Amino acid sequence: MESQKAADSGREYWAFDDPERVVLEFLAESLNVNRNSINGLKKDSEAQGRIIYKWNPPGKSLSYMVVANRPYWLSFYANDPNRVAWVVLAAFESSCGKHNSVKRIR
Repeated sequence: MESQKAADSGREYWAFDDPERVVLEFLAESLNVNRNSINGLKKDSEAQGRIIYKWNPPGKSLSYMVVANRPYWLSFYANDPNRVAWVVLAAFESSCGKHNSVKRIR
């Protein structure tokens, strides 16, 4: 609901139309890096109201998968029920290292 409020207020107006930026902002904040340093983010798959992005940081054995979602239940909290913000539903960090671990980061 906080993301919808931020979009409705104009602070994060881009969340209505730019799911890639929603994912970039999430990764930058979660990983404590500059958003402009996240290069090579790719759309992996798409369905109605849901997009899965993947990112492999260059030179690292980690990869990230982030699910952007437009949850229509947010329409009940939106200023305009026809304008629902994109939000990060889930995010995972996986490693190609020795233990091949997957960690949920959201």
